[in-house]
Amino acid sequence: MNLKKIFSYVLLFVPIGTINAQSDQTYIYKVEKAGQLQAEMTRSEAHSIRNLTLSGNLNARDFQLMRDSMDCLAILDLKDVSIKGMTGRGGTSPGGFNLYTPRTIPEYAFCKKDDTKDAPLQGKRSLREVWLPENLTTIDRYAFYGCRNLKLLVCTRKEAPNLFPDALNDSLTVVFVPVGCRDAYKNKDRWGGFNILEGTPIRISIEVSTPGTLSDEILRLGHQPSEINYLTVSGTLDNNDLKIIRDFMPKLVSIDLTRTTLTRIPDYTFSQKKYLTEVLFPPTLQSIGERAFSGCIRLGQDLILPPELNSIGEGAFLDCHRLQRVLVTGNKLSVIGKDLFRNDQNKLIYRPE
Repeated sequence: MNLKKIFSYVLLFVPIGTINAQSDQTYIYKVEKAGQLQAEMTRSEAHSIRNLTLSGNLNARDFQLMRDSMDCLAILDLKDVSIKGMTGRGGTSPGGFNLYTPRTIPEYAFCKKDDTKDAPLQGKRSLREVWLPENLTTIDRYAFYGCRNLKLLVCTRKEAPNLFPDALNDSLTVVFVPVGCRDAYKNKDRWGGFNILEGTPIRISIEVSTPGTLSDEILRLGHQPSEINYLTVSGTLDNNDLKIIRDFMPKLVSIDLTRTTLTRIPDYTFSQKKYLTEVLFPPTLQSIGERAFSGCIRLGQDLILPPELNSIGEGAFLDCHRLQRVLVTGNKLSVIGKDLFRNDQNKLIYRPE
């Protein structure tokens, strides 16, 4: 975005700035008048936005722009937004004239329905993370329906918003809520089935240059292992590092090990981690121990095993109820323990690269 373009927005937008000059730059706008995001942003600019932070006022026309014209939109921060009511055309709902209530994520906000009879609903596949406004009272029907890659929803309101049917049906969505409010959300209609944690997501990326120093590196960054939700590790891990993950990271949601030299996941390493939804394995991995992921009730939907893997221990995926498939990508898997999934061995699918 050049300097000339920034000044052209001043009348209706106050672009606070952008972060980084890469494809993952964050575009930050203050929208003074609801409905004007659609009027002032060019189509080419909208297409380029991946990370977007908004403040000010929005209505259903602005959501329609984000849904239909921001093809790459992945991370959306609305925590400082006020959603205004609207009556008229040009919003997110199919058809013509519609009424939209204030403080509500509008129906079909990120799920498009063509006017064609029996046309399937199309959720926004690019969307991965959304932060909701503090004054939000309702998430209307089909707001996030079919958003299959939406893995993180951050609710800043202490009282759980009303959740309409099919508003948020992705079972892999992790919901963060204010501290002390987990039970309030769990007891609210249609929120009970979601993976709900308190606080804001803690993400860290660490390089372990000396085996056994994972804990020291975490502390050096100002965190306790127990706080971490999203962990990316590179380097060389030993059994002591894996014990830190096993014993002191109860709130782990996602772990990326792809840049480590790990060859073995010992017995019980991730067992009973009830919030864990995603694991990315390193290409060097050769074995998974007994009950390594047993009781990871949120793990899913697919788990991709690296080509070098040659053994999986007994009960490695016991009670991983949401795990639909474990994909074997190599031809070296020769040792398979009993009762991997308890009763359903058909989840193990061979798909060599």
